[in-house]
Amino acid sequence: MNLQRLAQKYQAYAILGLVFALGMWLIIWRPIGYRFSIIPGLYGDTRLVNYFLEHVYRWMSGLEPSFWNIGMYYPFPLTLAFSENMLGSAPFYALLRWAGLNRESALQGWMIIGHALN
Repeated sequence: MNLQRLAQKYQAYAILGLVFALGMWLIIWRPIGYRFSIIPGLYGDTRLVNYFLEHVYRWMSGLEPSFWNIGMYYPFPLTLAFSENMLGSAPFYALLRWAGLNRESALQGWMIIGHALN
């Protein structure tokens, strides 16, 4: 009887794992490309998010003097507070950058991590 329950439990985990893998393949791997050759999303939106993530990474690395003052919005102060500031997800991007990935690959990794954790 216990063996049958154990088999049912692992069967449920296997189904859950297959659904997760199918979702990751449909939503992440196909749009990014099998060789990570594509950055998905609208051209301007993805570029803006990448700019914000790179700004936060540079601030965390000590290369930017201020978190809230972003150079693209000069001379207006504290403008990152008016937009997506990526406070919660930028550390994942920063870890990928510190691991040696370039901006675009770290953005793709950030997307994969975000979808997998979601």
